[in-house]
Amino acid sequence: LMYTISYRSISQPQIFFPYSPAELKGSVVAKEKYSSSSLDQENAERIRQKLNGYMKDKKPYLDPNLSLETLSRQLGESRYHVSQVINDKFKVKFNDFVNQYRVEEFKLLIVKPGRRKPTVESIAQRSGFNSKTSFHTVFKKITGKTPSKFYREMMAEVNKEGE
Repeated sequence: LMYTISYRSISQPQIFFPYSPAELKGSVVAKEKYSSSSLDQENAERIRQKLNGYMKDKKPYLDPNLSLETLSRQLGESRYHVSQVINDKFKVKFNDFVNQYRVEEFKLLIVKPGRRKPTVESIAQRSGFNSKTSFHTVFKKITGKTPSKFYREMMAEVNKEGE
């Protein structure tokens, strides 16, 4: 019996340990971090929907100086509640949350037709990034490609469709 249990725990650890240590640590930390929060699930969902709509409609991420404080004020919600919703519902930190929208904006702007092709850096600035270095780092982290490589691939695709 002991041999079987030992063998199974090594060959199929998910039977005995359904969650990885990282998942357990993350959920415990999140529960501890927000254990005294006054935000209930209903209001968290309301803030999540409000935040999603606001980010898509008003595009506050285009401001390179956007902060959690500023965004919370614009939403008319508590800074702590907005932070909790971003961490719990979107599973990211504030900067990563905003940068995801900025990268998507970059992707939209890069294929936008125009008389001349703008530089990658100018599109990054129009997307809300204020630093070339941070843009390159964030873009590669999110897409797995450098901005220049992505730009070349998109331009090749656009040219191919135009033929």
